[in-house]
Amino acid sequence: MTAIVPPLRYSAKQHLLQQLRRCHSAGLKTRYLIIVNLAHGRPAAATAEVLRVGRSTVYAVAQRFRTAGEAGLVDRREENGPR
Repeated sequence: MTAIVPPLRYSAKQHLLQQLRRCHSAGLKTRYLIIVNLAHGRPAAATAEVLRVGRSTVYAVAQRFRTAGEAGLVDRREENGPR
């Protein structure tokens, strides 16, 4: 079975944890928590249950992290247009 996120080095995991502690946005914090949980080997279903999000959200965040790295965790609604 392949991992949902690629194996991360210890320094990369520590960087993610540091960014998690610094962030103030609840949505971004949840996305960081999803990646940290997956990187530590927790299955997607258990991660979804613990964080109270849907499994599809876990898979979508993991996909964005695989393709765009840490930049894929940022909220993409900022260029949605005027309010």
